[in-house]
Amino acid sequence: MFSALLATIVPTFGIIFIGWLARRVGIWEKSSVKVLNNYAYYLALPALIFQSLLRSDIGKYFGSQDVKLLLGVLAAHVAVFLLVAIICVIGRFSKELRATAPMLATLGNTAYLGIPFATYAFGSEGTAYASILSVLLLTVFIFTSIGVLNRFGKPEGDEGALKKILQLPFLWAVVLGLLLSFAGITAFPLFLSRFIGILSDSAGPTALLGLGTFLYDIELHDIPWKRVNLLSTVKVVLPTLGSFAILHVLGVTGVLLAIGVAVSGTSTAVTTFVLSTQYRIGERLTAGTILISTFFSLIILSLVSALWIGTSIFQ
Repeated sequence: MFSALLATIVPTFGIIFIGWLARRVGIWEKSSVKVLNNYAYYLALPALIFQSLLRSDIGKYFGSQDVKLLLGVLAAHVAVFLLVAIICVIGRFSKELRATAPMLATLGNTAYLGIPFATYAFGSEGTAYASILSVLLLTVFIFTSIGVLNRFGKPEGDEGALKKILQLPFLWAVVLGLLLSFAGITAFPLFLSRFIGILSDSAGPTALLGLGTFLYDIELHDIPWKRVNLLSTVKVVLPTLGSFAILHVLGVTGVLLAIGVAVSGTSTAVTTFVLSTQYRIGERLTAGTILISTFFSLIILSLVSALWIGTSIFQ
């Protein structure tokens, strides 16, 4: 059991540490953060998502349990978003918290962390479902987060929420993958399959390395630790428990339940830092929450792996 647990956790968080270490010892410069993230974001992860949807042949067996998975995880995150937003308003918290807390508590690192983890833990089926969940959550909570941010600041540039969502390469990878899967087109010529496969195989390591390099550049002395620790705890605990409870009530069990819980337990997304920077509000709070929630996510995902491997709680 311990060996199986390490086989899931070490490939995920070990690669994040290698990315951090490469920046620490000077193997990569700060500019590498953008290079790694752009490659993972625009090329490798979309290829992995697309390939996983075809390999899993999800179009043949997509049914009521799959719909319950998507709606259950989404419902848990919506509940957390509303809860945090209401508490911030009732408690008359600072403008910074009211603008960013709902986003930081729900917009998770489902693509850069969730998809690689699901791949290592559950195989191609895990990749496929984590990909669909990632696109669903990113689409909903980028839109809602921008709606809240618009009340408290003015963004740099004129891109609206809809335009940002339509520019998500993950969205189009899922749409194309599902369309081909439902149409029964799951095979390509050998040269194209190998090309997509090379991009796909590089997705997990590149995304995790990019996350590690990003974490290195966070200035620790600027972090508001009390608020960061609280928000990080909320991010990894509430969506995870909420997803487990709702999915259990809906009758979702087995690998689908485990995937839904794992995706919910990911850290706050790097996208939140991009948004807070564009709106010029809560940058230090956002950066700190991404950093600390990554460590908390290590604990949560290790627990999910241990429960999946050693118990029948997901059955």
